[in-house]
Amino acid sequence: MAAVGEVGVSLFALERAHTGGPGLIVLSGVAHDLTDPANPDVLAPATLDALRQFVRHGTR
Repeated sequence: MAAVGEVGVSLFALERAHTGGPGLIVLSGVAHDLTDPANPDVLAPATLDALRQFVRHGTR
């Protein structure tokens, strides 16, 4: 589980890396730690989709 400070550091790192995109967005059906609320042992499908999209755009 990521602490609030860790999230802030991650956002700062992304900003410093000059990443593009929509910025901070809300992922529906995702718990605060990016897991699936119905199955907290795995990342939520929306989390995985967002990560895939981020990687796809970051490798161009």
